[in-house]
Amino acid sequence: SDDRLVFVGANRAADRILGIDHTQFIGKTIEEAFPSLKGTEVPQRYREAAAMGRAWQTESIEYQDNAIKGAFEVNAFQTSPNTMVAVFEDITVRKKSEMALKKSEKMLQTIIDTEPDCIKIIDKDSRLIMMNRAGLEMLQADSLEQVTGQFVYPLVVSPHQQAFMDLTKGIFEGRLGRLIFEMTGLKGRRLWLETHAVPLRNENNEIFALLALTRDITDRKRAEEALRQSEEF
Repeated sequence: SDDRLVFVGANRAADRILGIDHTQFIGKTIEEAFPSLKGTEVPQRYREAAAMGRAWQTESIEYQDNAIKGAFEVNAFQTSPNTMVAVFEDITVRKKSEMALKKSEKMLQTIIDTEPDCIKIIDKDSRLIMMNRAGLEMLQADSLEQVTGQFVYPLVVSPHQQAFMDLTKGIFEGRLGRLIFEMTGLKGRRLWLETHAVPLRNENNEIFALLALTRDITDRKRAEEALRQSEEF
């Protein structure tokens, strides 16, 4: 009733996780027991949980040298009128894994975007769902949003559309393990392109998309034609 939130106890896991003996804090206010919480929102949140039953959840992360030293998920909730409990879960390993994954994803995205060949993912409906910068330049597109969801087949000039459809269908049906295919140009531009594609599988080993790499081999084809003409001459 006097707005004092008094510490009454903790379990053994709390001692182990935080590395302190909590019995020394029994009878002290939260600010006396944990001076580091002064000036933060925690004491007020705990008071609201005890007095008004307002549950609260947060994450507390400590960094050292730009790396996670320790991380905890905190859930505070009322157990009876004017009484609350705070449950701490050590999520350090999970947070470190998330940080490592983000770093890995960023590195992978950088590699994909600096790859000079077109990299794309095509779903089972034959629509583009991902493409790198080289692919966007090949399509003369300004952004990924501009091509996402587009059918891939109309991008192939008509003489090759059916053959391309048959080959991609063969991969999705499991009859082909990969696709290597030369085609002449994209609509509106005459190019020689070489495409390699492999299936992508989910956790149930089901094919859900194709990962394709397309290389512009126009210069090579022109050189081959020039060499052929030279040899004929």
